[in-house]
Amino acid sequence: MLPAHATPSILAPAEIDHHEHRLISLINQQRFDKANRYFSEQIKRGQRSQNGERIHEILYNRLAKHPLQHRFSRWLETYPDHYHPYFLRGKSALYRAAEIKGYDATILLTKKKRTQYQESLTAAHADLLKALEIDPAAPGAPAALVSLALYEGEEETVLDQWYLTSVLNDPGWLEGYRAKLVYLAPWRHGSAKSMFEFADITRSIQKSHPVISTIFADYVTLNLEQLADPVDKREFILQDRVMLPFMEIVDNLKRQLPHARSIEAYDEVLKETLSTREAVAFFSASVRRNSSNIHAQRGLISSMIATNQPIRAKNRLDRLIKKKQDLGFAYSSLGALCFQEVDDLSLCHGYYDEAINFETSLHLQAYYHLQRANLYQQKGMHEEAIDDYSAALNHNPFLEQGYLARSSSYYLQGAIGKAIDDLMVLKDTPDSSFKIRARTLINEYLQQQRRQEEESHLRAVTSARRARADRDKKSQQPISIELRNAYINGVEAYHRKKYNEAAGFFFRMIAEAPDDDTGYFMLGKTIRARDPEPLKAAVYFQRALTYNPGNPTYTIELAKCYLELQEYQQAHSALSLAIDNGHEQAALYYLRARASKHLDKPGQLLSDARIAHEHDPDLPGLSELLASLTITPARTKKRFNIATPPAVIPVEPELETSQPPAPPVKKDTLVQQGKKALKDGKLQEAKTYFFAAIEQNSNSADPFYQLAMLFLEKEYNTPKGLLYLNQALDRAPKNAHYRSQRGQIHFKMQNFSAAAVDLQIATKVQTQKHDLLFMLGISYQETGARNAARKIFDKIRALDIKSKKNLYIQMGSDAWQKYYLGSG
Repeated sequence: MLPAHATPSILAPAEIDHHEHRLISLINQQRFDKANRYFSEQIKRGQRSQNGERIHEILYNRLAKHPLQHRFSRWLETYPDHYHPYFLRGKSALYRAAEIKGYDATILLTKKKRTQYQESLTAAHADLLKALEIDPAAPGAPAALVSLALYEGEEETVLDQWYLTSVLNDPGWLEGYRAKLVYLAPWRHGSAKSMFEFADITRSIQKSHPVISTIFADYVTLNLEQLADPVDKREFILQDRVMLPFMEIVDNLKRQLPHARSIEAYDEVLKETLSTREAVAFFSASVRRNSSNIHAQRGLISSMIATNQPIRAKNRLDRLIKKKQDLGFAYSSLGALCFQEVDDLSLCHGYYDEAINFETSLHLQAYYHLQRANLYQQKGMHEEAIDDYSAALNHNPFLEQGYLARSSSYYLQGAIGKAIDDLMVLKDTPDSSFKIRARTLINEYLQQQRRQEEESHLRAVTSARRARADRDKKSQQPISIELRNAYINGVEAYHRKKYNEAAGFFFRMIAEAPDDDTGYFMLGKTIRARDPEPLKAAVYFQRALTYNPGNPTYTIELAKCYLELQEYQQAHSALSLAIDNGHEQAALYYLRARASKHLDKPGQLLSDARIAHEHDPDLPGLSELLASLTITPARTKKRFNIATPPAVIPVEPELETSQPPAPPVKKDTLVQQGKKALKDGKLQEAKTYFFAAIEQNSNSADPFYQLAMLFLEKEYNTPKGLLYLNQALDRAPKNAHYRSQRGQIHFKMQNFSAAAVDLQIATKVQTQKHDLLFMLGISYQETGARNAARKIFDKIRALDIKSKKNLYIQMGSDAWQKYYLGSG
């Protein structure tokens, strides 16, 4: 019987990159002994990637592809008894052979290439055998020898020798399984029967090593790739021994390895297969043979929905719900049907809510959110789609299709910047299956954004020039006596502060000349002086600009109104139009700087503030703006970028100086202003205040924590939120609340070892938090600390053993019985 393994923690791609770069650095620095220890530590930890592969298996493969062969040789000269350099050099030679030939016949190569190919295989063989001699218990070398046997075309008995050694050493090492599966393919050295039998055997291993289940799934996809005719593809996959196990494996992967990128490819195979009439007939026969097979039931219902048989599908779904079987699938399928057939989308939304509520797995909840978001997107309801995509990514931040689909909805809503942000996540993710597509779309979106800006600017400038020409032509015409008298009387009343009287004269001007900009402007000034509410005045300033676009005086007054109304983008656009038309008043630049501050445009903010100072150093409000940016009026170096948080490097505490410390009032005020803006839903403004607070006092944890919560709770950006939460804890490592927040994030991401560390510290203070104690117990259990987990579950039960109202007390009691009472 294969040994059971506790579920190891999942490392994000960036963390794997860090380990890779660290090892490359150690090897290049010839710190070979430390590199050897580093590898040993990774093997001991047993951590996995989001695809379920061991981290050290990934690191071996990556390092073997780097041009480090001479370093491996130098390593062996220094430490001839080390396993890792022999294994890495052997793998590297194997990769060179693959680059030369792959699986092609050797006869197709030139004589020189054939020689290089054979030399690579010989070198790989020698190094891998030596590695196995040094450490006979290591799984990597025998697994690589299985791949080598495949390249060399060895007899099956030779390949099986290395395969069995690899599996006995570590049943969870993938390379040997994959190589043998290809070897047994009928288009290689085996037959359809032998390939299936081997793939079927691996299903018995998947219970203790879930990643091995991908071998059977790969058996399915490899065979489908070899078949060109759609009929042949359907005949192959629509077999009881193929389709039902395949569906079960995909379902288990979603529960056990929800971050695996291969799931998407398998889902596509299922989607294509289920959309055929043959699938309905196959699953109908399967259900007749075994009505209790839940995967046959699912397949039948899904194929009915896909082939437009809603009534039959709904009848079966109603039966499932009545029997209270597979409720998550049943309600989500009803939701999908509802979106196709019913106009009342609130009912459809409700079905998905039921599916999400019945499903205990966060990652399957993420899939249901994703399904509903896709349906909303198909109906053009992008705001609702974005909400669901964001919820899915909050549950599963590694769900790549979520970022891609949400970027599409953002783009169609006109939020190109947010669309690019989502695509950047995919572009910057190592080995992302969407990396190339994301890069293409980013370039396309950026080009379109530039074109739109250029076209908008050209239209605005053209309109301004046409209006100026019309105005110059009109100014040459004689002004009526009535118009002149109304203007003079209105201005006199305005200066005497008789605003109602002044407004009457300016209304007469508009009645006399409806297209005269002066009347609208003076009416706006009068109403602005009479009424503190800027909205009415803004209407008349805007009308004045309609007849005289780009006028700097009109623009300045309108921009002041917009800034008071917190319409920062409109203020920025109006001011930019006046500046682009060649006007250089200091107030234009000063006001645009104020707008830029709220729009996260730090470059323009600093540039405009300095230009305004050069034009008019005494402009009211300018000195305060400059002071708030902690820059001098001269062209000094920028100290703080509002849009991007400064990289804060921990330093040793400085000695006290004779200067008294700055009073904390200003810092607290910035954080409080940020909290107020956050409460009002002004996210960009809140960020600005929090970043400014960091600039004032980089040792304060609070602004980092506030930023973390903003990204986590408002923007559903878990990686970025975690980054700022880490910074907060660097400054306040004993803060139990911060610890509990980070522990819960690690727990959701199934990074149980990190979750246990944070939750252990948090629960020392928050001793009655049932949910934190429950997560700590599960984290201990999943990392193999069974005694510690048992103590936690005992503690939860002791808190309120009679209560059935508290969910976590009941869950803790259930966990105690599951893990310990049953095992004695």
